[in-house]
Amino acid sequence: MWKPSKQYLANVEALYGNRVICPINPPKKRRSRSTNPEAAEQIKVVTFARTEGLMLFSIPNHGKRSPWLGERERNMGLWAGASDLFLAMSNGLYNGFFIEMKSLGRKPTDLQYAFMQNVRNQGYKAEWYDNADGAIFAIRQYLHDVKPAA
Repeated sequence: MWKPSKQYLANVEALYGNRVICPINPPKKRRSRSTNPEAAEQIKVVTFARTEGLMLFSIPNHGKRSPWLGERERNMGLWAGASDLFLAMSNGLYNGFFIEMKSLGRKPTDLQYAFMQNVRNQGYKAEWYDNADGAIFAIRQYLHDVKPAA
């Protein structure tokens, strides 16, 4: 509960001549920006890829939307469960590499597992990681697993 300060009461008295407590809402607390550990790990992976000149990009498929905006996004190609990142580089074994980033200790949803299985069936590599180091190691491994020339 907000309690007026002495200075506030003095100012009210100066304005109105008496100590009338005006029904003023207390100042709102500023919301602190919550940290998103998944985003922090994804940023590390993207930073690595950019410094290496890799064609890795984000698939902006997260966040809550209003029903209207959700329908509009689905009509524009939003796919529930799509992975967070896509490495658009073939290595001879796979057409590309879909990467799902999770917070430490978290696992993909059923929709995300289904998406990964669907793209694997189409000749893509698809995995999930709960830390940047694991994803970076997997990208390096993916780029070195090149199909030998026939």
